[in-house]
Amino acid sequence: MNLKNIFLGMTTLLLVACGRSDAEIKNDITEEFKLYKGVNFDVKEGIVTISSKPTDEDFKQYIQRKVEKIKGVKSVVNNCQVFHPKEEKENKESHIPLPPPPPSQKSNPKPVDTKFDYELNVAIGNVVMDYAGVNATVYDYTVELTGPIKKEQLPELIKRIKDLTQKKIVNKLIVR
Repeated sequence: MNLKNIFLGMTTLLLVACGRSDAEIKNDITEEFKLYKGVNFDVKEGIVTISSKPTDEDFKQYIQRKVEKIKGVKSVVNNCQVFHPKEEKENKESHIPLPPPPPSQKSNPKPVDTKFDYELNVAIGNVVMDYAGVNATVYDYTVELTGPIKKEQLPELIKRIKDLTQKKIVNKLIVR
């Protein structure tokens, strides 16, 4: 009986010791969120702490759900800052650009991968942050660009967006 208890204790210790390391978890998180600027992750003993520039509640919950699904994550502390509509104008330059919600399936006869559109819109939002006044929206297999842009910046912007997606690009930019 005593030998059996020792064996069970050693087996339990071995299983705990073989869990995923913080570095492995951090590597998976970094790979999963490589397109997201302004979002930071810290991993300690399997507990992930998320922090970010001001964002909205939907994005805060979205990112937490994705982190919780990563193997080895024990719990998540979500310290993402949420801005309120009144603060939107004040934080316009500092918050993570988020897309409008994807169109509903009822009004769109084509099947749309809304998860992909959301992630793509965030990635494209990070690109257009580098171009003052430029906005981008992803919908119905299309990327629409609006706002003013300098003539010499246009080719670089289009190339950066094409590097992210094969979707149709609708250019409604005003070239200065």
